[in-house]
Amino acid sequence: LYPCFFSSVAVLFGFKNFGALSGIVVAVSGISFLVLAVPVSAFAIGTCHLLSIDSEESAYYGNGDNANELSPSCLSGRWKSLHTFQFASLALLIAMQLFYRRDDSED
Repeated sequence: LYPCFFSSVAVLFGFKNFGALSGIVVAVSGISFLVLAVPVSAFAIGTCHLLSIDSEESAYYGNGDNANELSPSCLSGRWKSLHTFQFASLALLIAMQLFYRRDDSED
């Protein structure tokens, strides 16, 4: 996606503005990552790692057949939802580039 982005900035806005626009977009991208990193990780990480094995409320059930099953009192995380969202947004961005290229070829 980055090659498509940088080439489209050069084509749409010209090489005179290329450095400034690229710098602004990369800076905004970095700042948005820093702002979103903590809430996204808090959403996805879960709470099972906070429970110690020696505590009264352990993350795992105990001995027996279900010793490896997680306790219902802890949340194992929402990684599947996060990965699904990331894949869907990547697919959308790639599709947008394909449609953008298709529009250019019709001229």
